[in-house]
Amino acid sequence: MASIVLVTGATGRQGSTVARQLLDIGWTVRATARNMESPKAKELLNIGVELTPGDWDNEETLKKVIEGCTHVFLNVVPNLATFTSEVPHAKRILNTAKVTGVKHVVYSSSMAIKDLERGPYHDPNHPEGGFDTWTILRTGFFMCNMFHPKVNMMYPDLVSQGILKTTYTPGTRLPQVDVEDIAKFSVAAFLEPERFNQQFVLIASEKLTLAEITKQLGEVTGRSCMARDLEDKVDIEDIQRWGIPLTLFEEFLEREES
Repeated sequence: MASIVLVTGATGRQGSTVARQLLDIGWTVRATARNMESPKAKELLNIGVELTPGDWDNEETLKKVIEGCTHVFLNVVPNLATFTSEVPHAKRILNTAKVTGVKHVVYSSSMAIKDLERGPYHDPNHPEGGFDTWTILRTGFFMCNMFHPKVNMMYPDLVSQGILKTTYTPGTRLPQVDVEDIAKFSVAAFLEPERFNQQFVLIASEKLTLAEITKQLGEVTGRSCMARDLEDKVDIEDIQRWGIPLTLFEEFLEREES
């Protein structure tokens, strides 16, 4: 049977990399695009992706593009205006994939996604969803966040001033991941479904502090780069003088667990 994969989020950095690596091994790749005239959509068409106009809100479009697929690479992102679309989109894609006969799903998530059964959004019918095999990739901090175009949105001061401003502490070590590596694991999971079946795979090549990241950025770009955190910006004692009860992290955990 021919291997046909729906790659969601194919116009993004992660999805397009997965699509390219799957095409490199001779698999058929399908995807959707809201704007078929966009540069990213045209790039996908040029490398051989079977692109269908539409989005994940349209069940007819989804059924059309998933019909005949053997695999799905699932990578959904929230609507940054409402943060309400991610779960409905994921369920719609998975439900459509299930009824159309998809065998294996690889879901790219994040390292924070664990202990699913304890979460408020846990559904006992997921993550299995009725598929023969499934794999969940838990990815670290994307290296490409430090480069155009993402850096302009996420860390604009790094571009204009060479200053990486975050809310992390100096000792925080971020697990670094390259989208190429995510794609490698995705392809491996598709090629060896039994080996990767029901596996939660954490992907990162190394852990770096903000100082280490900016040091390496400076060495490569030739610019002076530095990290600035917010550790010294928060005065706990000053906040407490307002007399408003504050929640400790331990108290938060106890509340959410109950």
